[in-house]
Amino acid sequence: MNKALWTLKGKSILVVDDFPDIRALVREMLKNFGATTIDVARNAEQCLELLADKRYDVVLCDYNLGDGKDGQQILEEARVRELVPYSSIFIMITAENTMNMVMGAVEYEPDAYLSKPFTQVVLESRLRKLEQKKAVLREISAAMDARNLERALALCEQSLTQEKKHYFDIMKLRGDLQMRLHSFEAARAIFDEVIAIRPLSWALLGRGKALYELGEHAEAEQSFREAIAANAHFVAAFDWLARAEQAQGRIEAAQQTLKQAVELSPKNTARQKTLAEVSLKTNDLATAEAAYKAVVVEGRHSIHRKPKDFGAFAELKVHLDKPQEAAKLLGAVGREFKHASGEDQLMAAMVESKIAGALGQDDVSAAALDRAMELHAKHPGTLRSEDALDLAASCFAAGRKEEAVGLMQAAVRSHHEDPAFLEQARAVFDQAGLADEGEQLIDTEHQAMIRLNNEGVALARDGKLRDSVVLFLKAAQSMPENTTINLNAAQSLLMLMSRQGADPRSLEQVRIYLTRVRGQAANQDRFDKIYNQYRQLATGTE
Repeated sequence: MNKALWTLKGKSILVVDDFPDIRALVREMLKNFGATTIDVARNAEQCLELLADKRYDVVLCDYNLGDGKDGQQILEEARVRELVPYSSIFIMITAENTMNMVMGAVEYEPDAYLSKPFTQVVLESRLRKLEQKKAVLREISAAMDARNLERALALCEQSLTQEKKHYFDIMKLRGDLQMRLHSFEAARAIFDEVIAIRPLSWALLGRGKALYELGEHAEAEQSFREAIAANAHFVAAFDWLARAEQAQGRIEAAQQTLKQAVELSPKNTARQKTLAEVSLKTNDLATAEAAYKAVVVEGRHSIHRKPKDFGAFAELKVHLDKPQEAAKLLGAVGREFKHASGEDQLMAAMVESKIAGALGQDDVSAAALDRAMELHAKHPGTLRSEDALDLAASCFAAGRKEEAVGLMQAAVRSHHEDPAFLEQARAVFDQAGLADEGEQLIDTEHQAMIRLNNEGVALARDGKLRDSVVLFLKAAQSMPENTTINLNAAQSLLMLMSRQGADPRSLEQVRIYLTRVRGQAANQDRFDKIYNQYRQLATGTE
């Protein structure tokens, strides 16, 4: 890139800092680079609102923003909500250099850090280098932003023949894309190719993840250990090492691994949650209590903190004979999620009902259960089937059998071919003293789903493709977790497009259905066949 011609003209930029003077200073620097479209935010709330509303080419975000979320938590939430495109540059600015800050922020992969104070020359140099890299990956990033992972992968492979400077960046993207596409053998081969050249920690981690997904847990563990040996502060490798240890039945070892990771990066709420859950399995209640406190209290601004965490923490407090502390959590969960999404409000009501019941507050428990059922009716489709089993169990315990049975019917219908889930459903009926009735309901719903699928297949076979599509699309809308329904909906749409021509909207719908069921081993052969049909049609429209 020609230095004399470099400019930020035409770029959309967001500056986030809680001090007006700093915002003005950075804004002036950016204007000197030719930037004209510069928005500013003084806190996380403003920043996230702007990110949700507008696409920025560059985000310059301070780490310490006073009360509320910090820069790490902004980046954390932006990644989860996909508010920062792959093509954007996100730079974290900080006057702090503590290990907790650096390790916390690096996990969500900002493009760069800038330490305060910095000069205009330093900012220009950093932006130039990042823009050069983004320019090389622009087409790939655009495909990823469009969620066209297959095209992004093809572009990566094409770029390797032209671009040598960013070879490792492109190889990392290739491996990550194959992982996201559940092509684990292909991902493993890519990471092995990188390791043969240079044993980079991210490649060792990637190889381990691919091996883990392929069921090679011992080999995966070795790869994770090699990644940690290459970079002792690579906390993501500790997380995956703990998974591999758990998969091999070594729960105590997994707990110790997670403890090491938490010491390195204590601000990661999701990791603290995992440590709490694993510590309960080892009956290390003190560690579980401390980890849940980190989630519920210290992680109060994290997007990963959920109503269920309050419930698990409160249950532990009751078990530890600390009812007053459990009662505080009962009050807190309602306040914290009062203005949350419909799903979180529903889960909060469920948690309140359960905590109050454990504390013997029957009236409070009943009122919270009423609220949960009202929210369930108001926001259909937001309750995952496993959570529906919990809600049904609460209804059974409160003598609300009709509502419980309705929840069980819907949950079983969505998982009529999942033996593990059906066993969980049987356990709920057994606990309610309705084992025989539960077995009959499971059989009835199973047969009903077989008839529905047969009807749709028969319509397609008889040439009534539109009727088949309508039937399966309606079923997929009401049962988004049903694997067979999703595959049939995808296949019926593909058959219709094969006859009438492909269109972007229908192709996107097929992609959604396939994404829901990708990686389920029991249906892998059928998935691969339908997926190949989808790619043939999608390629013809590019």
